Amino acid sequence: MQSLVPLHVLAPRLLVSECLQGQAVRYDGGHKYQPLLAQHLWPHARALPLCPEMLAGLGVPRPPIERRLGPTGEYLALASDGSATATALVPSCQQQAKALASERLCGAILKARSPSCGAGSSPLFGADGELRAMGDGVWVQSLRAQLPALLIVDETQLQSARDCLHLLRLAQLASALTEGQLSAEWRRTLKAANPLHDGPDLGLAKVAEQVGRESAALDYLTALPVRSTAD
Repeated sequence: MQSLVPLHVLAPRLLVSECLQGQAVRYDGGHKYQPLLAQHLWPHARALPLCPEMLAGLGVPRPPIERRLGPTGEYLALASDGSATATALVPSCQQQAKALASERLCGAILKARSPSCGAGSSPLFGADGELRAMGDGVWVQSLRAQLPALLIVDETQLQSARDCLHLLRLAQLASALTEGQLSAEWRRTLKAANPLHDGPDLGLAKVAEQVGRESAALDYLTALPVRSTAD
């Protein structure tokens, strides 16, 4: 790592579920403020806080929504009344994802288990209300379709300063990649440290999935000579 030319990148732009920044936008009027993010990430990154359900005009408070699987596929239902659907959210999420394509995002930190923001952790229920599977919420589905290389994690992966630093490094690498700053030497070094760093996008989204996992060997990221700079 010592032979690498140090990188100074623009503070990476990170999409974040607005409730994680302490905004009272959850269905019950609450929030899920994450002090670790405020301490270890936001001084070095630029947050873009959004709530897809608020942007869809659902308001606060609102009935909780569930992803359900019916005869014709997945749909969104009000948890209190499985026959009532939240039809406005899906097209709104698709429109939001298209608009975000121009934001030069380097990553996203989203709310776990949410029907809109959950990344692999959003419950999918049958029409009978029984849990059938876990998957992506409707906003995450739209984000992946529009921005397939986007780094996506949830707050459960960021439970220590070390986890936050690993994500920050990956987001900084995404910023450097966008700006064309990663030399062949940087690419070789990263791939030698982790074989997931492959392809034009260096597999950054795949590596991000490992952040916060006990079995993941990501400490090489800590030693990378990368720093964020202001605008």
